[in-house]
Amino acid sequence: LYSQGLKIEIKDDNSPVSNGDLKVNELITNKIKDLTPNIPIVSEETVDLHKKNKEKIFWLIDPIDGTKSFIAGNPTWCNLIGLDYKNFPAEVGVITDAIATPVKVIKKARIMPTDTVAVFGAGGGLGIHMLMLTRWAHAKVIAVETKPEKFEACKNAGAEEVIDGNGNDLAENLIEISNGGIDVGIDFVSSEQTLEIACNALGKGGRLVTLGGSGMPFQANPKAMLEKELELIGSRYATKQEVTEALELVARGDIWPLVTDIRRMEEAEELHESLEKGDIIGRAAIRVVNEK
Repeated sequence: LYSQGLKIEIKDDNSPVSNGDLKVNELITNKIKDLTPNIPIVSEETVDLHKKNKEKIFWLIDPIDGTKSFIAGNPTWCNLIGLDYKNFPAEVGVITDAIATPVKVIKKARIMPTDTVAVFGAGGGLGIHMLMLTRWAHAKVIAVETKPEKFEACKNAGAEEVIDGNGNDLAENLIEISNGGIDVGIDFVSSEQTLEIACNALGKGGRLVTLGGSGMPFQANPKAMLEKELELIGSRYATKQEVTEALELVARGDIWPLVTDIRRMEEAEELHESLEKGDIIGRAAIRVVNEK
C-alpha cells in the first residue's frame, strides 16, 4: 500500500482514515468471522454511531490505532482487537471454563438426543452448565445434588428430574427413572461414593465421565463392565476449538452463564469459604477492579 500510495479520507469526526485502515479492517473481520461467525463485530471503521449496540458480547476492533503515525510512516501504531466484556464482565469471564468444559464433555461422552444423562454435583459451577449443555444437546438430564437450596436452579438449568444426593438407593433410583440404566454419568464430585453410584447406574453401553479429580480409588464390577460394555472416561478442561464453540453458543443466545455471587477482591477469602462449603449456585467471581 505504501508503494502504491496511500489513499486518505477525512471522517465525520475530522480524523483521517486510509485505505490501509480499511484493508486491515477487512483482514481482521474476515479472520474473526472464520473463527466465531456468530459473534458480532464492532469496528471503528464500519460502526454506525447512530445505532445503539445492544449485544451482550461482541468483538471490538480498531484496525489501526494511530492512523496518523501509520500515514506518516512512523512505527507507532498497532491493531486493537478485544472481546468486549464490560456489560457482563463476570459472565463473559467464565465462558472459557464453565461452558467450554461441558462442551468438551458432550463430545467425549458422545451424548445423543436419545441419551439419559445424570450429572453429579449438578448445582456447582461446572455442573449447572453441564445441565444447560446437555439440554442444548436435546438429551434427557437428571441432576444429582446434595444441597436442597440448589434444586430449583438445577430445574431452571434444564434438569427434568432432581435427585437428592443425600438419599439412599441412588443407583436404583437412577435406573428406575431412566428405564433400565443411564446412558451417561458425569461426575463433578468424583468421590468414591459418587463414582461407584454412577458406575452401578449405567445401562448397556453406558459411559462414565469423571472430572472431579479427588484422587480417591473406587470399585467397579468387571463382570458388569464386560457384559454392558461400559466405558470409563476422564476429561480435563477444553481445547482452543471448544473455547471458540463456547463463545459461539453464548453469542447465539443458546447458553448464558450463571454467575450468582460477585465479590470485591477484599472479600476473596469469604467467597472461597463459601465455595469450599459448596454453598454457591453456579459460578462465583471476584471483581478485581471496582466500578467507579
